[in-house]
Amino acid sequence: DDEFVSAEWLNEMVKTMVKNNADVVRGPAFVEIAEDTPNYISCWFTRENYPEDYKLNNLTSGNLMMRRESLLKFGVWFDPRFNTTGSEDSFFGKQLLKRGAKMFWSPKAVIYETIPPKRANIHWLLMRNYRVAGTFTYILKMEKEYAKLAKKIVVSFIYIFLGLLASIIIIFPVKRRYWGILKLSEGVGAIAGLGNKIYSEYK
Repeated sequence: DDEFVSAEWLNEMVKTMVKNNADVVRGPAFVEIAEDTPNYISCWFTRENYPEDYKLNNLTSGNLMMRRESLLKFGVWFDPRFNTTGSEDSFFGKQLLKRGAKMFWSPKAVIYETIPPKRANIHWLLMRNYRVAGTFTYILKMEKEYAKLAKKIVVSFIYIFLGLLASIIIIFPVKRRYWGILKLSEGVGAIAGLGNKIYSEYK
């Protein structure tokens, strides 16, 4: 609903899937954002990218192709517990990987995501950081990955401390002026997720 594909998208997706006998293929989602968006907002909408045929260990559903037979083989479906919080794609991918699915990157299978004005602002970025961090710790707790969970909580307290210190840069006209408050939001969100206090972005 907010993305459009490049001319070679389908060919590149299929080529990567066949070449690697992949169960899942992902590609880059580049951002289309209004030209008058301040750089201290637009800089936070960068997207991941990897080399061709890079083997992945995570899943997001923005630019994704899956084999139907793999879904039947692994018996993995989207979990309704994430209906309003988001991150159902992350949990879905984690379950696929646990069952042996292979995921690869197709860098030429490009799509473009349109960022509307209602998202191109600091409030949305803060709430998104809070939510994503919260669902991350929630998933680690669900999966009983206690060592990773403990590490994430320690890192989150460090983010809170550094975020508080760095929040002063918000008053200066620099590109990353919101780094401190975004890290603070991420740290608080992760701690909240530990107590199942997750922001429902999609209510």
